[in-house]
Amino acid sequence: MSLTRVVFGLFEFLISLVITVLVVYLSYTIFSRANPDYDEEDELNKGNVAVAILLTAIMVSSAIIIQKGLFPIMTLLRMYFTSPMKESIGQWQMMGYALAHFVMVFALSVFSISLALRLFGKSTRKIKEGRELKKGNVAVGIVLAGVVLIVSAYVGDSINSLAKSLIPEPSIGKIRILK
Repeated sequence: MSLTRVVFGLFEFLISLVITVLVVYLSYTIFSRANPDYDEEDELNKGNVAVAILLTAIMVSSAIIIQKGLFPIMTLLRMYFTSPMKESIGQWQMMGYALAHFVMVFALSVFSISLALRLFGKSTRKIKEGRELKKGNVAVGIVLAGVVLIVSAYVGDSINSLAKSLIPEPSIGKIRILK
């Protein structure tokens, strides 16, 4: 058991905890303020299940997308700090990459979910989603939650690929396979 790996494991746990709190707080705050049709906190206080279903789906979907998008940078950080390799960039620069990736992935998550909800709203002519949610229409809440979850299922992998393409490739030496 390597002390470096244990220390990095604890570091990774703390980073995951901070990211979790940020994702929940930021996704709740951003989507609550971005909705002009009703006040989500008032609706939650009233026990509006439709709003609760949609808000929960938004937070879960944001978390799924962000987790997939941050996986490549967390893997790189793990390799950087625990494996003997030629360090081509400094620790602070590596942490800067990690922070930039979090901001990029979070922004893409918010954009993707917002765009999907807006496009779905445009495609329905007879349903005014905001008004229906305010009235507590659970069916509308479930359908919108489904839209959000579908977005995370598809967008998460593409954001993962984008994140992989933007991080610097580590140099860990030469590996010989089958001479």
